[in-house]
Amino acid sequence: MKGIKMKRLLILTFGTTVMLVCMLMLSREIYGNEIPKETIETGNASRIFVKPEDQFEYEEVNGMLYITGYTGTEKNIMLRDLNGKTIRGIAEGAFENSDIESVTMWGDGDLIIEEKAFKNCKNLKSVSFHAERIGNSAFEGCTELESINISSLHFRTYIGDYAFSNCSKLRIGDNTYCINEAYYIGDYAFWGCQSAESIVLEGYETEIGDNAFYRSGIKSITIELDTTYSGKRIDIGEYAFADCTRLSQIQWMGSSAAVERKRNVNIEDYAFFGCNQLKMITLPETVESVGEYAFGYTGANREKVKEFQIEAANKTVGCIYAINNGFKKHDKHDFLLLSYDAPNCEEEGVKKYECSVCGEYLEEIIPKTEHDYVEQFVRKQSTRLREGMIEYVCSKCGDSIEGSLPVLEGNGVRFKVGDYTYQIVSMRQRLVKVTAYRGNEGKIVIPNTVEYKTNRYKVTQFSKDVFKNAKKTKEIVIGKNIAVIPEKAFQKCKSLKKLEIKSKNITKIGKYAFEDLKKKTVITFPKKCRKEYTKLLKRQKTKAKILWK
Repeated sequence: MKGIKMKRLLILTFGTTVMLVCMLMLSREIYGNEIPKETIETGNASRIFVKPEDQFEYEEVNGMLYITGYTGTEKNIMLRDLNGKTIRGIAEGAFENSDIESVTMWGDGDLIIEEKAFKNCKNLKSVSFHAERIGNSAFEGCTELESINISSLHFRTYIGDYAFSNCSKLRIGDNTYCINEAYYIGDYAFWGCQSAESIVLEGYETEIGDNAFYRSGIKSITIELDTTYSGKRIDIGEYAFADCTRLSQIQWMGSSAAVERKRNVNIEDYAFFGCNQLKMITLPETVESVGEYAFGYTGANREKVKEFQIEAANKTVGCIYAINNGFKKHDKHDFLLLSYDAPNCEEEGVKKYECSVCGEYLEEIIPKTEHDYVEQFVRKQSTRLREGMIEYVCSKCGDSIEGSLPVLEGNGVRFKVGDYTYQIVSMRQRLVKVTAYRGNEGKIVIPNTVEYKTNRYKVTQFSKDVFKNAKKTKEIVIGKNIAVIPEKAFQKCKSLKKLEIKSKNITKIGKYAFEDLKKKTVITFPKKCRKEYTKLLKRQKTKAKILWK
């Protein structure tokens, strides 16, 4: 009896174990949230370290999850949440280079798809989810991707640079919501999407980046121009649709009355360059600008597309582009004067013209008129030592300027030339004295002569205070006409290394002239004056080395 009970107990235990194993295996199906995770708190976020049986790595921030990696083997992924928590986004590179074939995610909110989230998923064929942002290169290199069902519940979509680049099999049509509802389509976003068919652009501040659809298979483009909302605008970047060799139709939709009131489409250079099948384009008045070679050109040498035509109303941006590029006949401008603002002493004048045929504007700038300054009154009379001041007033506009009156001629007059201040010692003999130096150079030269009011004066003297600020000066040259070296002339020249005296006319060297000069200083005198100058130097005390050259 006991053996029978034991046997029954073993059978019951075995059966229970089998059931638990089956339930565990079923729980590994990729639908959600049954397997508990080990969590470690890190600041404001929790990093969840998954066990081997789990198939997702993710981070939790403020109660929402960001998928950071996938370690499972399932190729068709369907998710609503994980562990009962809302999935907010797919982190950078989360599925990069994986073997998944389809992704379907649904929930109450929009996802954020970060950069390279699905990059180079070579087997990925379809995706379906709500997203407000698709990051740079999110699906780049998904060469088998055929369909995308991406829309936003609450926001307009942002599509980053290279987001779907090189997705050669991607079918794009009128119902591709991520494009229709996008406010930004990045550079090279759909580059090389050869299976693309058509797109619709809704003008709610939509920006299409450079090369966005470059060399794609787009056949038709519909641009909605309903301008009832004042903020609507479409910017089409450089080469945005360049080399779309199957593009044959661009259709403009919307109220023509509204279009007439607003210009909100900007087309950059080369936007539709190389679209050989596009034979005719209508450019409505809503077009604000058209860049160089935007339409009607192809090839390396920018040849014109055969039989290409542009329809545009007179006096519009499209009309001007057509005329300037030879796509519309316009033999001669007929400019009519619109307005004329006369010039004056302060502002230029301008004449504005408009062509009655194409609406092109032309402006002619009229130069300012000259001021007519007349003498008003003398503010300060000049003396022999300083200049006077006089005020002049324009008789046309009342503008006033100040002018200077020259110093009076005669001995004692001071004047400036460069960094030097001179004083006339003898008007008759044309002799001056250096009274001050305000420069900051490593080398100071007392010149032989100086010019003032068309007269040339010999520099025969310099004041003892001339070199008082020359503490960092390393070289001084004394001109050929100096007759007297004043006392304590080089007292503060502590950095002086070379003192060259070129004058052969020195009759006096003042006391203590060289006393403060250091041993490193070399003083050179003319060799021919050695006998005379030796007598003048007898009473001089200096540590400097004296040379005769």
